[in-house]
Amino acid sequence: MPEDLDKIDNEELVEIYDQMLTRLGEFYKKGFYAWLKTENPHLAKRLVILDEKINEVWDKCTVGEESIIIFKAGVKFYEDTVRKALVDYA
Repeated sequence: MPEDLDKIDNEELVEIYDQMLTRLGEFYKKGFYAWLKTENPHLAKRLVILDEKINEVWDKCTVGEESIIIFKAGVKFYEDTVRKALVDYA
């Protein structure tokens, strides 16, 4: 484990992720993910991969193998990607 990385408490990561979901919830429209799978299956698959990567970084953060900065960047990128797709859905 690198000296300069601290283990990040799981609850802190949950809070960051939940805040992102709350922000997305303000824009979310029913049927979005079903629409996305039909209209843009490539992006739908990409979002699944992004979510998996966030989970991998999450696990690494809790053992001090990854920076919370990387976690926050991944969550932000996911949020931004979904927001752009929601604009197309609207």
